[in-house]
Amino acid sequence: MGAAGLQPRNGLVSDFAVNDFFQQAGASSGTAVYARASQGATLRDVYYTPAGITASVMLHESLHIFFGPNLNDPELATRLGGTQAEFESEGSQLITRILGEHGCR
Repeated sequence: MGAAGLQPRNGLVSDFAVNDFFQQAGASSGTAVYARASQGATLRDVYYTPAGITASVMLHESLHIFFGPNLNDPELATRLGGTQAEFESEGSQLITRILGEHGCR
């Protein structure tokens, strides 16, 4: 996890392997938020599990990288044209919906 740059956002260090992370967290994708370039990771890395992945999920994670590693989901949704109220109602699915409305599925 450390070498891949996938440390938890709360600052805790995990000793999971990347594949274990996806299994334990039930996640479908993740962005390298704490990259260690000396070990091969960069802030441009997006990791994903092959099951259930969509273009919009990959683009969602890539946009975090594009706009900066500290951009959270509510801020990303706002940059894409969503509102705070919509985000409170839909969560990160709002990002997927907005991307889908613009042809990314």
